[in-house]
Amino acid sequence: MTLAKMSGGLVTTHLHASLQGVFFSPGQVSLTDESVCCLSRRLGNMAEAKVITGAVFDDTKKYRYRLWRRWNSSLPSVCMILLNPTSLGIEAKDPALDRCAALAKKWGFGAIEVVNLFAFRAVRQSDLWHVDDPVGPHNDQHIKRAVGHCKTCVVAWGNLPIGRLDRAKSVLSSLADKDVYCLGVTRLGQPRHPLFIGAFSDDYLGLSLLPYEAPMDLEAKV
Repeated sequence: MTLAKMSGGLVTTHLHASLQGVFFSPGQVSLTDESVCCLSRRLGNMAEAKVITGAVFDDTKKYRYRLWRRWNSSLPSVCMILLNPTSLGIEAKDPALDRCAALAKKWGFGAIEVVNLFAFRAVRQSDLWHVDDPVGPHNDQHIKRAVGHCKTCVVAWGNLPIGRLDRAKSVLSSLADKDVYCLGVTRLGQPRHPLFIGAFSDDYLGLSLLPYEAPMDLEAKV
């Protein structure tokens, strides 16, 4: 592990021995009182291409603003906007991230950037509503950066309580100049979350990207 101070933030890199000296920072993240934890590692057997994973946290580690995986630098990236990040570390197995990566590979992308409506790290959705700022003070700027250098944007946060719909609308309005896709919609018109599609099978791998438009009568449905 190596530590370096950079523009007021702490850059931490963990390098697999076979990847000595590799550093990946998509979009040239600008640090302002935030910590960036970059983990570079190889997944699977030695015959597979190296997968580089990294994440951007705030100094307290209460918020995770971005997480990425890159397995093929010659292919474009896809940005996926989910609900909130897990409380697990980036080295731990993350079912949602694994599904996002599997779908991105199937669709022909070489990397994923994962951002969230709410950057607060929580196990359950209900935990988000018991903190003063579940969004995170720098979340919007990181969503903008992630979306800005990805070819495609996919929204996939699942159903939100009616009192939190304005957050979804705010993020969608910031994507007005982008083609926005989803994995299908719930009966409430919200973009489906990858963990709630074919939960006990690999059926989710058959999903195609669909254009997403939030219904005008969303609040009435809820």
